[in-house]
Amino acid sequence: KTEQAHFCLSVRGLSTHDERRFPLFLMDSVLGSGMSSRLFLNIREKGLAYSVGSSPDLVADTGALFVYAGFSVGRIAEALDAVMAELRRFKKELVGQDEFKKAFEKQKGPILFHLEDPENVAEWYGKQEIMKGEIETEDNFIKKLAAVKAKDVKELANEFLAEENLNLAIIGPYGEKRKEDLLKLLKF
Repeated sequence: KTEQAHFCLSVRGLSTHDERRFPLFLMDSVLGSGMSSRLFLNIREKGLAYSVGSSPDLVADTGALFVYAGFSVGRIAEALDAVMAELRRFKKELVGQDEFKKAFEKQKGPILFHLEDPENVAEWYGKQEIMKGEIETEDNFIKKLAAVKAKDVKELANEFLAEENLNLAIIGPYGEKRKEDLLKLLKF
């Protein structure tokens, strides 16, 4: 018995080699990165979840975008439906210019700050070499990120956000009947 429950909704997708990772990084920034993100403002601030956020995970041959939420046991349907509404929004609308600019800055700033430390620079280059077999400089990475347009994010969303790519893990006191009801919410 618990008063809180959690879910992790993932969308299977892109590898670290896929150039569409740059629109994905910006999509994630808009969706669930920080207190100005859509998930925070439209779910956490409205009291649907105690915590909520998203993050991409890209590896050599595959990847995923994860959305996590922790909420009251009785609010699972509302929380899951609200997350799905935010994902659907990427398929229907272009991200607004101000929101898109903030998303870029939220991606660029931490990269530049992180790379002020020599140990982090070594980690950046080491990961590049191990994961891709080639080095992508932070300047080149930021240039590619800056080249992304809002339409690129929408195009990626229309391809990437699909029911067959969704996976859902839930921790909470829910039975088989509840599972069927919740799976019905996973529609684009």
